[in-house]
Amino acid sequence: MTREEIIKGLGAQPHDPFVWFDGPPILEQIPPGTVGVNALKVATAIENRPSRYVHLLPMLRVSLIGLIYDPQLDGGILPLQILAERLGVSRFTVPRNCVVLEEMGLFYKVTKNGRYAVEPDTALVVFHDLFVPLPAKRLRKDD
Repeated sequence: MTREEIIKGLGAQPHDPFVWFDGPPILEQIPPGTVGVNALKVATAIENRPSRYVHLLPMLRVSLIGLIYDPQLDGGILPLQILAERLGVSRFTVPRNCVVLEEMGLFYKVTKNGRYAVEPDTALVVFHDLFVPLPAKRLRKDD
Protein backbone atom coordinates (compact mmCIF):
# COMPACT_ATOMS: atom_id res chain seq x y z
CA MET A 1 0.00 0.00 0.00
CA THR A 2 1.47 3.37 -0.99
CA ARG A 3 1.75 6.29 1.40
CA GLU A 4 -0.93 8.16 -0.60
CA GLU A 5 -3.31 5.18 -0.26
CA ILE A 6 -2.66 5.06 3.48
CA ILE A 7 -3.32 8.78 3.87
CA LYS A 8 -6.50 8.52 1.79
CA GLY A 9 -7.66 5.38 3.62
CA LEU A 10 -7.20 7.05 7.00
CA GLY A 11 -8.95 10.17 5.73
CA ALA A 12 -5.96 12.33 6.66
CA GLN A 13 -5.91 15.94 5.53
CA PRO A 14 -2.91 18.05 4.41
CA HIS A 15 -3.09 20.10 7.62
CA ASP A 16 -2.98 17.03 9.89
CA PRO A 17 0.17 17.02 12.06
CA PHE A 18 1.40 13.60 10.94
CA VAL A 19 4.92 12.46 10.09
CA TRP A 20 4.90 8.99 8.54
CA PHE A 21 7.33 6.15 9.28
CA ASP A 22 7.71 2.73 7.66
CA GLY A 23 7.63 1.04 11.05
CA PRO A 24 7.67 2.34 14.62
CA PRO A 25 8.19 6.10 14.86
CA ILE A 26 11.74 7.26 15.59
CA LEU A 27 11.62 9.92 18.28
CA GLU A 28 14.63 11.87 16.99
CA GLN A 29 13.02 12.24 13.55
CA ILE A 30 9.68 13.65 14.75
CA PRO A 31 9.54 17.44 14.38
CA PRO A 32 8.12 19.37 17.35
CA GLY A 33 4.36 19.80 17.20
CA THR A 34 3.70 16.63 15.21
CA VAL A 35 2.73 13.00 15.67
CA GLY A 36 5.00 10.30 14.28
CA VAL A 37 2.77 7.56 12.86
CA ASN A 38 3.61 3.98 11.93
CA ALA A 39 2.36 3.78 8.32
CA LEU A 40 2.62 -0.02 8.25
CA LYS A 41 0.30 -0.48 11.24
CA VAL A 42 -2.18 2.03 9.83
CA ALA A 43 -2.05 0.27 6.44
CA THR A 44 -2.79 -3.03 8.16
CA ALA A 45 -5.77 -1.45 9.94
CA ILE A 46 -7.04 -0.05 6.64
CA GLU A 47 -6.72 -3.40 4.87
CA ASN A 48 -8.12 -5.51 7.72
CA ARG A 49 -10.86 -3.23 9.01
CA PRO A 50 -14.11 -5.15 9.46
CA SER A 51 -16.50 -3.62 6.92
CA ARG A 52 -19.24 -2.96 9.47
CA TYR A 53 -16.93 -0.67 11.48
CA VAL A 54 -17.28 2.38 9.26
CA HIS A 55 -16.19 4.81 12.01
CA LEU A 56 -13.00 2.92 12.86
CA LEU A 57 -10.58 4.87 10.65
CA PRO A 58 -12.07 8.32 11.31
CA MET A 59 -11.87 7.54 15.03
CA LEU A 60 -8.23 6.52 14.66
CA ARG A 61 -7.46 9.78 12.83
CA VAL A 62 -9.23 11.94 15.44
CA SER A 63 -7.46 10.03 18.23
CA LEU A 64 -4.05 10.60 16.66
CA ILE A 65 -4.75 14.30 16.13
CA GLY A 66 -5.97 14.55 19.72
CA LEU A 67 -2.57 13.39 20.95
CA ILE A 68 -1.07 16.72 19.88
CA TYR A 69 -3.98 19.18 20.05
CA ASP A 70 -5.84 17.80 23.09
CA PRO A 71 -3.31 15.90 25.22
CA GLN A 72 -4.75 14.08 28.21
CA LEU A 73 -3.09 14.08 31.62
CA ASP A 74 -3.12 10.29 31.82
CA GLY A 75 -1.50 9.92 28.37
CA GLY A 76 -4.59 8.34 26.86
CA ILE A 77 -6.72 9.30 23.89
CA LEU A 78 -9.63 11.71 24.16
CA PRO A 79 -12.45 10.61 26.47
CA LEU A 80 -15.00 8.44 24.69
CA GLN A 81 -17.80 11.03 25.01
CA ILE A 82 -15.66 13.70 23.32
CA LEU A 83 -14.67 11.29 20.53
CA ALA A 84 -18.34 10.46 20.00
CA GLU A 85 -19.25 14.16 19.77
CA ARG A 86 -16.42 14.94 17.33
CA LEU A 87 -17.34 12.01 15.10
CA GLY A 88 -21.09 12.59 15.36
CA VAL A 89 -21.76 9.04 16.53
CA SER A 90 -23.38 7.37 19.51
CA ARG A 91 -21.33 7.10 22.69
CA PHE A 92 -21.77 3.33 22.38
CA THR A 93 -20.08 3.21 18.97
CA VAL A 94 -16.72 4.51 20.20
CA PRO A 95 -15.98 1.73 22.76
CA ARG A 96 -16.78 -0.97 20.18
CA ASN A 97 -14.31 0.63 17.79
CA CYS A 98 -11.70 0.94 20.55
CA VAL A 99 -11.96 -2.80 21.20
CA VAL A 100 -11.32 -3.52 17.51
CA LEU A 101 -8.35 -1.10 17.47
CA GLU A 102 -7.02 -2.86 20.57
CA GLU A 103 -7.35 -6.24 18.86
CA MET A 104 -5.44 -4.82 15.87
CA GLY A 105 -2.60 -3.73 18.18
CA LEU A 106 -3.09 0.03 17.73
CA PHE A 107 -4.64 0.86 21.14
CA TYR A 108 -4.33 -0.53 24.64
CA LYS A 109 -6.61 -0.27 27.64
CA VAL A 110 -5.69 2.20 30.37
CA THR A 111 -8.61 1.79 32.81
CA LYS A 112 -11.53 -0.55 33.33
CA ASN A 113 -14.00 2.25 32.62
CA GLY A 114 -13.12 2.59 28.95
CA ARG A 115 -9.98 4.74 28.72
CA TYR A 116 -7.58 3.80 25.95
CA ALA A 117 -4.17 4.95 24.75
CA VAL A 118 -2.28 4.60 21.48
CA GLU A 119 0.45 1.95 21.40
CA PRO A 120 3.90 3.62 21.41
CA ASP A 121 4.92 1.65 18.29
CA THR A 122 1.85 3.07 16.51
CA ALA A 123 2.29 6.79 17.22
CA LEU A 124 4.48 9.14 19.25
CA VAL A 125 3.91 12.83 19.85
CA VAL A 126 6.47 15.59 20.33
CA PHE A 127 5.16 18.91 21.60
CA HIS A 128 6.50 22.28 20.49
CA ASP A 129 8.82 22.58 23.47
CA LEU A 130 10.39 19.19 22.58
CA PHE A 131 8.47 17.59 25.44
CA VAL A 132 7.60 13.95 24.87
CA PRO A 133 4.79 12.76 27.16
CA LEU A 134 5.19 9.47 28.98
CA PRO A 135 2.96 6.69 27.68
CA ALA A 136 -0.19 5.96 29.64
CA LYS A 137 0.01 3.24 32.25
CA ARG A 138 -1.24 0.01 30.70
CA LEU A 139 -4.08 -1.79 32.50
CA ARG A 140 -2.74 -5.12 33.72
CA LYS A 141 -4.81 -8.30 33.49
CA ASP A 142 -4.93 -8.63 37.29
CA ASP A 143 -6.12 -5.01 37.89
